[in-house]
Amino acid sequence: MTVVSQTQELHSDRTSIEAGQLAFGLSFAAGKGLLTSRDVKLGPFDLQVLELEIPNLSFPFDVTGGAERFKTRRCELKRLSVAVSGEAVAQLVAGANAHELGFIDLKSAMRDGHIELAGRLVSGSATADFTLRVALIPRSPDELAICFYDMRVYGSLPLPAPLIPTLLRRALDVPFLTSDERPSVWVMTPGDRFVRTVMPLLGWKVPDTSKTAIAEANISRGQLSIVIGPQGEPNNKQKHEHEPPVDAVLAHEGASMFDEAERALGQGKLTEAYELYRSALDDDRGSAFVRERLLQIGVTDPEMALETRMLASEMLAVNPADVQALLALASIALRDRSYGEAVSRFEKLGEIARQTRARFDAIAAELAIAGAAAPIDSEASIAGYERAAARARDSIVAHRALFDLLAATGEIDRAIKAGDRLSRLERQPSERAKIYKRLGGLARQQLNDLKKARVYYERALKLGRDDPEALEGLAETYAARGEPARAATYLARLAEQAEETGDDQENGNQHAAAHPPPASKLPG
Repeated sequence: MTVVSQTQELHSDRTSIEAGQLAFGLSFAAGKGLLTSRDVKLGPFDLQVLELEIPNLSFPFDVTGGAERFKTRRCELKRLSVAVSGEAVAQLVAGANAHELGFIDLKSAMRDGHIELAGRLVSGSATADFTLRVALIPRSPDELAICFYDMRVYGSLPLPAPLIPTLLRRALDVPFLTSDERPSVWVMTPGDRFVRTVMPLLGWKVPDTSKTAIAEANISRGQLSIVIGPQGEPNNKQKHEHEPPVDAVLAHEGASMFDEAERALGQGKLTEAYELYRSALDDDRGSAFVRERLLQIGVTDPEMALETRMLASEMLAVNPADVQALLALASIALRDRSYGEAVSRFEKLGEIARQTRARFDAIAAELAIAGAAAPIDSEASIAGYERAAARARDSIVAHRALFDLLAATGEIDRAIKAGDRLSRLERQPSERAKIYKRLGGLARQQLNDLKKARVYYERALKLGRDDPEALEGLAETYAARGEPARAATYLARLAEQAEETGDDQENGNQHAAAHPPPASKLPG
């Protein structure tokens, strides 16, 4: 479910709060009237405090009607404290409409100071796992930057790593953002956008936010928290305690300094962006950020491979554990089919990930090692995917690769076990149906286990009532079991489906004729 759909259904996410009945308490202090609501669950949001000031209040004051009488009055936002838990973010990411944009097995984890995201991206004929980190950085009194940094692609893709957030934004459909972001920096005005999105859904007039500013924005203790308060009030001690990671700050500064190059990158003008960054190498602006962008863009273009390899080698000479340099060399090696070199680079990256306790990166490295080994050593590849599956028991990617490899190498019993695990992990019904059909085929054709084959095909048919492959599989299975009447039933459904979908009836008849039950077992 996207953020938009979650927000549209906020009033149904907690049975004790119905649309138009947000519980405000009415109080008076220092000659001011205040409306305060605390500890309310609104969809993915934990609303800790929402305080509104009633403007132009005169005393004595008639309290008849309580807080409800101010629902249609434009109050002033005084204080807003809202949080999103790590579990809510994980559910949002996992439930995003991301499959059609090429994302597979998206995951998130909330750490102190940042959020980690990981997944697999399919772009054209290329596929690679990726990881990235996200931090919050205040830009102005009312603006907050959502900064993506330390973006790593464990493989070869035709688009640079900094463009992955652009695809993510489309997949997540986040409603609170401005429209002119650089690809790795999203900008939002949290106070204004929150009340404009939420308050009307709850039956309240949108309050004035002009006198407030961001007092705190941090990711810690398993939640993302934003506090909006009166301008000039931010607690400096709190801000110091929750400063964003240094790497995030440097990435944000780099994106701001090289605004022209970042915007060219965001528009897909890769050559222009590359030239702008290359021109900065020889002056004082030639920072680590510039080198990182040159590597990330350079690996996507075979014509830049030599220059990119030279830059990566220079960086490794200074720092043998430079992650972006290792990733670049591994990507080029894969494209050149130098699989042994790619395995070696990914093994080094896996070692670095384990040393730094970066779990998502350790898993991505294991998957990359196994994938690079597949063309030269299937046993090593299987072992690599098994390690990845053991490290991440919920990894769709690892279990799918195991299923494919084990089936291809004739390890049918192990393949079926891997396929069973994969079917329990896969969330897309259409993909789960494909798994069941493959399992049915393996059970029937390779093991001659007709009972198991029937179960798998029936499961596929439950996910797609008129699935022709499942119907055909059941027909052939029942024919092999010596049950021609039931086989004929499924063949008839197959022919009927062909007619209903507008296919040539003769084709349906030909299909049925091509898979008849044995003549000796026909009824009558």
